[in-house]
Amino acid sequence: MKTRSAPTRNASDVQHVEQVPSPRLPTTVAAKADLVQALAETHETILMVEHSLLPQAIAGAEATAVSEFPPSLSELRNQGLFGFPQEDAKLFCDNPNLRFSVSNSQEYLFAQAVFWSAADAPPGETGGGDGSQDYDYSDLMLDLDADVRATPNVDRIYMLYRGGLQYHICLGEGSLSRGYSDSKGRGAIRYVDTSDGKRVRVDTYLIPLVEISRRAGHKIRICYLGHSFKPPLTVNSAGYEPLGLEPAGRDYYEYDIPHSIYHDYVLARGGEIDASQVPEGRKDV
Repeated sequence: MKTRSAPTRNASDVQHVEQVPSPRLPTTVAAKADLVQALAETHETILMVEHSLLPQAIAGAEATAVSEFPPSLSELRNQGLFGFPQEDAKLFCDNPNLRFSVSNSQEYLFAQAVFWSAADAPPGETGGGDGSQDYDYSDLMLDLDADVRATPNVDRIYMLYRGGLQYHICLGEGSLSRGYSDSKGRGAIRYVDTSDGKRVRVDTYLIPLVEISRRAGHKIRICYLGHSFKPPLTVNSAGYEPLGLEPAGRDYYEYDIPHSIYHDYVLARGGEIDASQVPEGRKDV
């Protein structure tokens, strides 16, 4: 039987490795204590910086593709943003101020509104000169049993504002629960600069169907209301025009819009939705 002998190595084959002296560590108790304190302070500073920059980093990461390759207005009119499938969505409103569309998968209800003419002021800008705070927000009203009236403990209103996505549960006609921020969905208001030099506002809602106790084949009724602080503007997807105000007046709210003009929507067996593409406004604060 042949055996394999170990390879031989000549002295000339051995590479010279320069010896690097080890760092000198403190030897006294006081010096060691100073080193531990310095390391602790450095670690605390890193954590503080990471915490303060985290919301900006998240928002920046979400918008990277949009900022690096900003869409033109014509492209934006034909397609959605943040993973919204505009070409396959149901278009409920399309006018000079607002486009509102809805889609769904077997897991999510997906809605997106584009505010064409109200993107000058980010949320939280001070207004009125009296120190008060006003901000952009929107409401997505859901008549979940499609009975054209407010049904307690069934119907919901989802809301986007500077704190991200929250929802209210209907308690009866004109009555809502407190706001809840524990939705398993995602959503945010984002301001998008187009390659044409115009800024638009995009409100995106992604709501788990299990959260609203609905599935493919169910019919719901839905309506969107959006408020802009600057310029002052309130719009809705149902064509509601309050009496005594301009058609795009700002002084009306979701409870002013009658259920009878909400949009009918039947949940389909839609395609897959990548939830990670949808911005998460609750991480902004």
